[in-house]
Amino acid sequence: MEKNENMNRIIKLLEEDKLIDTLVEYAYILKMIREIGLNDEIIRNLGTLMNSILSLVPILEKFADLLNDPNVRQVIDVITSEEVVQIIQNPERMTVTKLLSEMRNENFQRGLGIIIKIIEKIGEKTKPESKRA
Repeated sequence: MEKNENMNRIIKLLEEDKLIDTLVEYAYILKMIREIGLNDEIIRNLGTLMNSILSLVPILEKFADLLNDPNVRQVIDVITSEEVVQIIQNPERMTVTKLLSEMRNENFQRGLGIIIKIIEKIGEKTKPESKRA
């Protein structure tokens, strides 16, 4: 009786997660693929392709979370604004004197600080394994 209850509990969990429905759909797709004459090699290649696509899911989830962050969204909005597009299309000549002058601007300091920390993290994550702490 206990085994039966455990099986029922497992089946109920699988149904709640829609896993059984998904497996049934996959089985139906495989049946259709076989019916249209695709051989085992093509099916294996499709499986490899599906695995590759599914491996992107965690990355896309992280990316979606990142885009939902209001601070990140604000930076993206600024970077894609018409004002910034104009700056990129007609960049101002930056001399050492102009750079030093801009260092008094709080917004410049904050933006430069963000960029420098991003560059630092990129360098940290891309250094060879043997040099990582």
